[in-house]
Amino acid sequence: MRKLIIILLLLAAATFGGWYFGAPLWTLYQISEAAKARDSDRLSAYVDFPALRRSFSAELSARLQRRIDAPQTGVLQRLRARAALALTDQAVAATVNPNMVRLMFTASETAERIRPPVRVEPMNAEMVRDSFDAFSIRADNGGVLIFERRGLGWRLAGIRLPPETEPAPQPAEPGNVATDR
Repeated sequence: MRKLIIILLLLAAATFGGWYFGAPLWTLYQISEAAKARDSDRLSAYVDFPALRRSFSAELSARLQRRIDAPQTGVLQRLRARAALALTDQAVAATVNPNMVRLMFTASETAERIRPPVRVEPMNAEMVRDSFDAFSIRADNGGVLIFERRGLGWRLAGIRLPPETEPAPQPAEPGNVATDR
């Protein structure tokens, strides 16, 4: 009887370990296959769109707020950033959809032209286990896609935008009127 209990415990531990390490990889594989097949319905099953929209909106809002608060930002740049900040939620609601998510996981001519904020090859990306309930994959451009556990499966639920690469606005020289580009 004791051997049976030990075998059952070892079997349970092996099953748990297989799920713990294998389920995220299986999810990434399924996302990759759905993206290649252009199957938006299957891909949508692996995305928590409300959570992804909230995350993306928060990222964009924070980025725009940093631009507004930067001391070297010109008046027109501040006005543009404030207008963009006011429209962030509507823009995110319109763009975060199954097709945009599909473009984040494929290398295609359309993806090159549209350039989603983060694009990864799921099976070649660096995966990091953030906690028992979350893992993330890192894109080459520094962006991060965050997956959270939902039941026994995983769903894309968040995004961290890549670092800004455009140069910061230069302060105007004394005596000159600052112009916006």
